[in-house]
Amino acid sequence: MTKQFTIATLADYPAAAPVLARWCYDEWGRADGFTLQHELDRFERALCATRANALPLVLIALDGDAVVACVQLKTEPVFDFPENTCWLSPLYVAAAYRGNHLAEHLIDALVHRARQDGVTQLHLQTEVFTGGLYARLGWKPMFRAVNHGVDELVMRRDLLAG
Repeated sequence: MTKQFTIATLADYPAAAPVLARWCYDEWGRADGFTLQHELDRFERALCATRANALPLVLIALDGDAVVACVQLKTEPVFDFPENTCWLSPLYVAAAYRGNHLAEHLIDALVHRARQDGVTQLHLQTEVFTGGLYARLGWKPMFRAVNHGVDELVMRRDLLAG
């Protein structure tokens, strides 16, 4: 049986911001040359935007009162994409909660919210060149690129077709 989790916005649980910042700093930020404060500031900006019903939007997964995963929908210039391109980034699931299909549930919730907001296409970057989970969920590879010294695959999902 699959465990049930609550999906909410960061605006619903603002105290989660430091946890999310620590995860992202430990997983990516430190290697990319960012500080923990930079990551915290990023989530604080997302918190303010979500409260104003704007992007970036952060969704979190809760197991009871414990924050166990997050995903963000944002628009930031990446590579040579137009400024208003929508990105899924980051997606993080705490190690003890991996294997529970939690990433899929968060992605589905994010896609649903993006569609509600009129987003027609999402992009992401992954270090898994087969596309892994994302390919199984309908994301299509576009190209490989180097981001902060890391070789990554850029993928796209069209939201109009389902």
